[in-house]
This record gives sequence, C-alpha cells and structure tokens, in this order.
Amino acid sequence: MNTMTRSLSSFEAELKKFFGSKVVAANKDKSSGSSKRAHVTQRSVLTKPQSNWPPAHMREGLSAKQLTDEEVAEKFDRNRWTDSASGTSFEGERWWTVEYSKKYKSTTMLFLHVVASGDPQGFYGLIQRAPWHADSWLQLAEVFRHREEHSSAVDAVDRVMFAYERAFVGGFSFTTGLNRLDFDRVENRPFYLALHRQASDLQRRGCMRTAFEFTKLMYSLDPWCDPHGALLHLDFLAFKAGMPQWLLDVFKLSTSTCRMDPSVLPGWTFARALALRLTNKEQDKSSNVALPANIRGHKDFRIQTDSRSLSTPIAILHLLSHIYVQRSFSLWKDPKIADWFAETMTSHFSSLPSSLPPTPRRNRFITMYSEGERTGALPYAVYRHLLVLESTLSFRSLLPFIPNPVLSSNNSGLACDPLPPPNKVRLSEYGDEFFAGIDKDEELVGTRRLTRRERELQERRLARLIPNVHERHQVQAIFENNPALQQRFPGPDGILQFAQAMEMLPPDALEDLLAVAAMDLGENVDGRGMPGQMPGLEDILLEAGGEDEDLSGDEEEDEDEDISVGCPFINCSAVLILFSASSCAHYTELPRTVLGWCWWSCKCG
Repeated sequence: MNTMTRSLSSFEAELKKFFGSKVVAANKDKSSGSSKRAHVTQRSVLTKPQSNWPPAHMREGLSAKQLTDEEVAEKFDRNRWTDSASGTSFEGERWWTVEYSKKYKSTTMLFLHVVASGDPQGFYGLIQRAPWHADSWLQLAEVFRHREEHSSAVDAVDRVMFAYERAFVGGFSFTTGLNRLDFDRVENRPFYLALHRQASDLQRRGCMRTAFEFTKLMYSLDPWCDPHGALLHLDFLAFKAGMPQWLLDVFKLSTSTCRMDPSVLPGWTFARALALRLTNKEQDKSSNVALPANIRGHKDFRIQTDSRSLSTPIAILHLLSHIYVQRSFSLWKDPKIADWFAETMTSHFSSLPSSLPPTPRRNRFITMYSEGERTGALPYAVYRHLLVLESTLSFRSLLPFIPNPVLSSNNSGLACDPLPPPNKVRLSEYGDEFFAGIDKDEELVGTRRLTRRERELQERRLARLIPNVHERHQVQAIFENNPALQQRFPGPDGILQFAQAMEMLPPDALEDLLAVAAMDLGENVDGRGMPGQMPGLEDILLEAGGEDEDLSGDEEEDEDEDISVGCPFINCSAVLILFSASSCAHYTELPRTVLGWCWWSCKCG
C-alpha cells in the first residue's frame, strides 16, 4: 500500500503523453493568464499550488493528532474488529485524526447556515474570510460539477487537499502506507472525499497512473473498512496503470490480514483471474465463442436490477457486480480474453444443477456484509461509493440498490459529507455537542462589522436580487429592525438570504406584503402596535404609500375590498406573520428552509 509520492502531483506528465507538451503548456498559460499575483512557492506532495491561490499559513485552523492506544482500542471495539485472529492492527500502523481550531469551528457553523439558505453565492463571502475552509470548497466543487465547470471543480478539490496536507505536516506520512485516518470523525471525512473526487477526475482525464496512486493513498488511510470504496477503483486501475502484479500481491495478503477482504469481492475475483491470464505467455486463437444457453438461462446467473426481495448481502453482491462490469468491461473486450473467458465458463459449467452449491468464498462474502454480524459500516461504504459517482449516468441507474432508509438518511444537503457512517460507529458529527463553547452571537448573528469592501459587495448582490431602490431599502429596514429575522437568517449575509426568501414569492408579492402590513398597522390606532410588530415599520410603509395619498375615500374603500378578497394577499400575510410575528403559535414547528417557508405560506392560503 506504499504510495509513490512522485506520481501524486505529476498528472501533467501523463497529459503530455496524450496531447504533447506544447498543448498542455498553452492551456496552462491560458487558464492562469488573467492572474497578476506574483508566483508563490508553496510546496505540496498532493497537488501543485497555483499562483492565484491565497498565501497559506502553517495549518489554517486544522491540525493532526495521533490517537492514543486507548482511543484506537475503543475504535476497534466500536467497529467490532477485536475478534480478529490477526490481532488489532498492522505492525507499525498509526491512527490519526484532524482537529478544528475554535475559529475554524466558527467558520464551519456559519458554513452550515449558508448551506441551509440554499444560496451558493454565500460560499464566496465565506471563503473571502476563510480561504482554506475545506467544507466550503467541497460544496462549491459540487456546484461547479453540476454546471459542468470541471476545471473550477478540480481547483476547488486541489485546495481542500492542500489545506489538509498542511495539517499533516509532522509525523504523518503519505509514503509508508501505515498512517490511518479515523473516518468515524467528521473532521476527517472531507479529506477522504477530496481524494475520491481527485481520483475520479483523473480517470475522466485519462491520467490512470496518477489516479491509481491517489486511490492507493485513499485505501491506505483505512484498509479495514475502505469507507469510500477505493478497492472498487483499484481492480480496474491496476490494469490501466500497468500494475496487475500489485493486485495479485494485495489479493494474497488480504486473505489473512484485512478486515475488508478484497479476495471475496466479485470484481477482485475476476480481476485476479484476468491478471493471472495476462501474466501467462500462452496465446490462444480468437474464435469469439458465445456462452451457451444453459449458462445464460440458469437462475443463479440471473441479473438483478434492484434490491427488492433481496437480503442486504445478496443485494450488495449484485451491486458490486454491476459496478465492476460498468467500469471494467473494456478490459474484457480483447477477442483473446473474450474467447478464453467463454471457453473457461463452458468447460467449468458443462453440467449445471438446478441450484449451484455455495462456495467458501461466497460464504465469506455473505458473512462480511451481514448486518447481523457487522455494524453496517461495510454496506455503507459501497453505498457511499455509488453516491459519490452518481453524477455519471451509468452509475445513477444503480441507485435502486440502495435501501430507501439509507437514502433518506442522506438528506442533510452537505455535499462535503455524503452518507455519514451509521450511528453505531459514528463518533462525531456537526451538532450542538460538536460546536459547544463556540460564540454563536458573534459569528452567526452578524455582530462583526463588515469591511467597506464587504459592504459594497453585499450592496451589489442585494441590488441584483431587488433592482428597485425603494423596495430594497424597505427590505433592509425590515430585516435590520427585527431580531427574530436576524436569528432565522444569521451571519453577515443574512440580509441576502432574507431577500432571496422574498424573491421566491410571485412578482407583486413584495408590494402586497407591505400593503398588508400597512393595513394591519392601521388597525392599531392606539399607538401600541400589533403583537410582534417590527420596529420602524410604520415609517417605511408610509414612505412606500406616499404616492397614494390623494386617493379618495371611495377609491380607498374599493381597494380595501379587493385586498380582503384577493388570495395572494392572504398568502403574503402568512409570510409576514411567519417572518415578523413572534406570537405565531406554531412558529417552531414550521419548515426551516427558506423555500419551505415560502411554499408553506402559499399552501396556507
């Protein structure tokens, strides 16, 4: 599992083999030509820092800590690895975890609120204040990927790897293959995802050898569980990188030492047979023999397309077979290989019983993925592998193999942490306990004074959302004079999130909203105001209604009648109550997302 560091950031050498050095150099100059920043020499094993990256300090809020013997023993017990005949760990292996500083936790808390707001623009403001926040860059990388802006997505992932690499400066080494990273802790999972994204993108660009090295590194971080399914890449990349002997060596080693046993995976079984065949110098004539009907029609060779009526281990067995075929089918298209495969199958299954007897390898597979004997972490690793690759159409068709309860548990909206580990093994997650001791008021409610540049940027973004100057000032005054709104839309960009909520209403909804507020204020002539009324709202609404001061009493009466009948006004009133009135009896039970609030208000009408 040793990783060749010289290959990790040298994917450009592979690109030059395909396109030539002049084409690669020209494309590199074009992509970096707009930057006037002086080149900064920042060393990295995993990536090549660009001249337009901000300067990085030593650790940027991330630091690595080696787990104690007690913590390692607790992890093994939590994952039920202590029953191994091979002991509790590899000789010389060391387990690590990344720790967040208090400032980094504050940034992460703000990041979660930006995710909940549904505004990708909020990440740019966050990154300006914390340019090396890994979760923000991974979330942006997913946005870029959906826009098919692959170069921007790659740059975002590179920054994440660079930020974590700075944290590992010291005793952690990428070359020995003996340093582990605890996937059960939420602080470590962004680095796993960055490596997985990098390996997938390198395959897309045809840099198979570099992808192979990155995938080996990802596998070495946790060969016991393989939380991102690195083995499901390696049974293909070992051949594309010209390393079939490495696959054979790992196959022999795994039968006695690895908790995740590659020797029972269907893809690795086929890959081992192919590797042995390729190392054999004997050549066969190509006759392109097809499999006979008795093999193709046997019930035990039936192809399943979903997990219905299948137990979890059997469903994963079919899912892994699909993944291997979709990724590695090109390896078997050689006529000599196809002929050898057909001849082997025909001779081995010359006569078939009605039901094939279970083999020891199959029994070991069933045991390994049985949820009754394991914690569920191994099945989740396969599901997570599929979810990370779901943007590919061929892999998206395999989602029916993932149980609905698992899919429903992956609805947090955090692209930086797809499918966290099961509760049985999960040690930490973003929540009240994780953020204990962090000052929410200072970082989230927005008490920090914005710089002049930040204010100007916020004004420009708000002007794009609400072009009308009067309406924009009214929305600003409503937000600034209502603490309840500031708690629901926290952070320096809370006003932008509130404006987006208003933007989701129909075109005339903002004017209707203000009109309803004015009508409600008119009912409180005693000066006390309505319960939960926003301070200063009277002046705002009088200013907005100045154009209609000359209306006659009859016209005003007709308009009042229209207001009382029109359904849109009722909906806007519901939104006003939701946003401003603290006396709403079911306030805490309402949907929390901005979009959910708006749809709730429309349904109430």
